[in-house]
This record gives sequence, structure tokens and C-alpha cells, in this order.
Amino acid sequence: MFRHDKPQLGRYRQLYQFGFEVIGDNSPIIDVELIFLGKIIFNTLKLKNFKLEINSIGCQECRKKYIKDLKKYYRTRKKKLCDTCRSRLENNPLRILDCKEEQCENIRMEAPNILDYLCVECNNHFKTVLSYLDELKINYSLNPYLVRGLDYYTKTV
Repeated sequence: MFRHDKPQLGRYRQLYQFGFEVIGDNSPIIDVELIFLGKIIFNTLKLKNFKLEINSIGCQECRKKYIKDLKKYYRTRKKKLCDTCRSRLENNPLRILDCKEEQCENIRMEAPNILDYLCVECNNHFKTVLSYLDELKINYSLNPYLVRGLDYYTKTV
């Protein structure tokens, strides 16, 4: 693949990626199966230094309240944000969470956490995914800032 826009610092214009999608089944075990499949492929390719970062962005209903509170939080700190994040605040506030500018990273540390906004169904889904990963001894890191370009997805990321 090739990036159309100017690549961000540390990224290349040309990149390689692959992915899997399941259509029609939204059970937590499907999320785990896809993660497990990725792990098998990485192991088969003898890749060593990879890590799984995981988050949940809930459903559209969970995100509505979260985004409202996120905007409220960042509006009171708007002057401290970088120019890019100031422009993102109204249109795509989730993108502020993955900004790499030091001033924005510092502000982010106290920002609301999406995991605190999950409805009962989404929370149970995520806990089930994590429990299966634990059972399979698949190491992971929770990353509540894993949101980039995922605002149209639901649940596990």
C-alpha cells in the first residue's frame, strides 16, 4: 500500500498490511479467534518483537457520552493543545488521544477513559475477550488511547 498524504514522522510512504474481517457474528470469541490467528501467523513467520495492544471503543451509544465528556474536558484545556488537536476538537476528538505532541500527551493523562463509559453489554463483551486471552496465555497491554481511525468500528480494537 502507499500513503497518499505526507507520511507522519517515523512512517514510510510504502507499507505492507494484512487483515481479517468477520461479517455477521459479533460474539467476543470471534475477536479472540482473530487475535489468535494473527498470533499464529506472526509465530509462523518467526516474528519475535510484537505486542498486542487492546482497547474497546464500545458501541455508538457508549461513544456518544464519552465524546461529549471528552470534548468538555479538552475545551477547558484548548489553549494548551497543539494546533492540529485544536482543529480536531470539534470534528474528531478521538484523534486527540493518539497525538504524539508532548503537550497533548501530558493533557491526555487526565482525560476521561473510554473503558469507564462502556455500557453493560460492551463491558461484558470486553471482559470476555480479555478472559479468553488470559486463558490462552496471550499477552496484551490495555491501551485506552488506541482509537485512531477506528471511530466507525464498535467494541474491541
